[in-house]
Amino acid sequence: MSDFPREAVPSVTVIIPTRNEGRFIADCLDSVLTGEYPVDRLEILVIDALSTDETRDVINTRKARGVPIRILDDTDGNLPRALNLAIRESRGEILIRLDAHNTYAKDYLRRCVGRLVAGEAEIVGGVWHAVPRTPGAWGRAVTAALSEPFGVGNAHYRTRRLTQPTLVDTVPYFACQRALFDRFGFFDDSIPGSEDMVYNSHLRESGGRILLDPAIESWYQARTEFGSFVKHNLRNGYWAMLPLHWGVRFRARHFAPLVFVSAMAVLGVMWLLQQRFGWLFVVALVTYVLVAAGVALRAAVRERAPMQFALMPVVFSVLHVSYGIGSVAGICVLIWRMFGTAVLTSRKS
Repeated sequence: MSDFPREAVPSVTVIIPTRNEGRFIADCLDSVLTGEYPVDRLEILVIDALSTDETRDVINTRKARGVPIRILDDTDGNLPRALNLAIRESRGEILIRLDAHNTYAKDYLRRCVGRLVAGEAEIVGGVWHAVPRTPGAWGRAVTAALSEPFGVGNAHYRTRRLTQPTLVDTVPYFACQRALFDRFGFFDDSIPGSEDMVYNSHLRESGGRILLDPAIESWYQARTEFGSFVKHNLRNGYWAMLPLHWGVRFRARHFAPLVFVSAMAVLGVMWLLQQRFGWLFVVALVTYVLVAAGVALRAAVRERAPMQFALMPVVFSVLHVSYGIGSVAGICVLIWRMFGTAVLTSRKS
C-alpha cells in the first residue's frame, strides 16, 4: 500500500451479491484476499439470494480461516434492495461492489481507493477481460465478440480501447466513498435490472463523475453456453429499455440492437407485401454480414485464431438479435405502462 501511510489506509467494505455461485465464488474471494490491500482494513459482505448450491459452504470455509466475511440474506432476489441492505450494514469508509463471476488483479482495490482518495471522481471502476466459461472455439468467439465495438458499442470497460483514465457514463461495478449514498441516495429497488443505469444517469446529471481507469483490471467469466448467452442478452435488452420510464438518457449502443431488429422486421414485412422491396432487405442483410465478417477477420488475424472468422459473425447475430428482441419486449412494456397510466388518469378526471 505505497499510496498511503500505514496509519491512513482507508477501511474498505467489499460487497458481493451472489446466487448459486459455488462454481465461481472461491476464485473471486481468493483474488480479493490475496491482493495487495491489507486484510485487516477489509470487510467483505456477501449478499446471498438464498443459494441452493455450495455457495455458502465455500464462503464459510474462508470465514473459518479468520477472514472478515459476513453473509447477509437477500430474501426476495431484488438486487438493488440487497445492495441497499449491504450499504447500510457496511462499516468501511469506501465501498467496492464486486461480482462473483470475476477475479480481480492484486492491485484492484488499491487503485480504486487511490483514485477515490485523490478526489478524481465519485465512482471509479476498471476494465473487463472476458474469458470463456466453456472450452472450445465457440466460447472464445463469444468473448472476442464481447470485446469488439461492433458487438457492444462504446462500452469502454468491455472494449478496453482507452489507455488513460477517462470520465465515462458507466463502469462495471461501483467503487465509491460511503458518503456518496448520503449525498445522492440509494438504489431504486423498483427497477431490479437497471438500478445501476438509473443511478449513474442521475448522478451524472447532478454533477457526479464516473471514472474508468484502464489500469484497474478484472477477468469476467462470460456466459458462453448458447442457451445462457441468449437468455442473458434477452434480459439485458429488456432491462436496458425500462429506464426510459425514469427519463434516463441512453447512449446509442443501448438502442442499436433494437433498431437493427426492428429495421429487419419492417423490411421483411415490406418484402412479403411487395416483392419489389426485397432488395432493401437483401442489401441491409448483406451489409450487416460483410461488416461482421470484416470485424471477425481482423480479430482472427490478430488472435491467430482462424475459427473466429467463421464463428464471430454468428455470435454477433445471436447477440444483436436476442438483445434486440429483449429491447422490443421492454419497449412494449413501457408503452403498456404509459397506456395504463393514461387510462387511469382519464378515469380519475
